[in-house]
Amino acid sequence: MNQEVILKGPVKGLGAEADLVRVKPGYARNYLFPRGLATPVNAASKRQIESLKKRRSEREVAEAAATQEKAAKLAKLSLAFELNRLRKVRKSCSGRLPRRRSRRL
Repeated sequence: MNQEVILKGPVKGLGAEADLVRVKPGYARNYLFPRGLATPVNAASKRQIESLKKRRSEREVAEAAATQEKAAKLAKLSLAFELNRLRKVRKSCSGRLPRRRSRRL
């Protein structure tokens, strides 16, 4: 009783652009179709899959290039951490350290 739809863009938990997925008719009718996230499967939409797959591959190539660029920038960075051991301790008037109180629930 499921309906086949073609996703026009990525849908969280369902699929990516140009994926052919099976969903409940109510989900497709009430959520996917009104928001323009999917189209029903028919002869014309099957031809549309090719253009969507082309767009998807172009986007993935662009994202991969951007990721490589960011990785190259991060590879050039160097971080150094310094541990500062000096610690201020609050003392009472008598010069003693304050007592730790246990927490009771």
